[in-house]
Amino acid sequence: NWMEKDRRLIEQGRALVEGIKDYIQCNIGAMRNAARRESNHRRGRPNKLPEGVMIFLMMLHTLVPYRQLAGVVAGLFGEKIHYTTIEKRMKREKSKWNTKPIAGGGLLFFLKDIPVGKYFIDSSGFSRRRKGVWRATKFKIKIKRKWWKLHVVCDRNGKIVAFAVTEGEVNDSKVFEDFASVLPPGSVLFGDKGYSSRKNYKIARQYGITFHSPPKENASAKQKGCKEFADEVKLFRKLGYEEWKKITGYSE
Repeated sequence: NWMEKDRRLIEQGRALVEGIKDYIQCNIGAMRNAARRESNHRRGRPNKLPEGVMIFLMMLHTLVPYRQLAGVVAGLFGEKIHYTTIEKRMKREKSKWNTKPIAGGGLLFFLKDIPVGKYFIDSSGFSRRRKGVWRATKFKIKIKRKWWKLHVVCDRNGKIVAFAVTEGEVNDSKVFEDFASVLPPGSVLFGDKGYSSRKNYKIARQYGITFHSPPKENASAKQKGCKEFADEVKLFRKLGYEEWKKITGYSE
């Protein structure tokens, strides 16, 4: 019964929204205006979803099928779009991206033409089984919650240039080299304390990029084979967080 299966998958997509909507800040009016602007140079009806939303759906598609994505779109944006339409648009969007396997499992998506510039790397976790937790708590049912992690590199304007979805247990630093390897030499990459390590500074030097990350409180200023990391710790302790941000450009 394909009609029933479609309905069930779409409902599962709506349930998935509950697990990720806390991490999404979307202005529906701005989203629709962006979709209309992007459709000005093409024939036919304007797209209902802009390019940014399609990238977001590409991320989710590493975990869920197209039918569930239709439920995600309905739950997040209130737009009813058939899953075949999502599939066609996503195939066009994927033509702009390259892929390669990453250390944490899965695929790294990155734009085919990334210019030299300043970029920011970060990650966020989300659950696919948020719906039904109340029932499990009420009846004291033990469930194994599966967590996933979204890793993203974006530019100063918030445009995503590379992303990957891994299991939640994958450490941020484990996929750092995969992302650093796709940035052009001469670029600057910023990350939070979770990425601060001598290993990552060495990787950045290997690929010809400059890396900045606020050091952890117990970070040692000794070089131990990585001068860049030692200089960062010394500069941070000398200037303090606020001045360090201005000097390195971390606050931009």
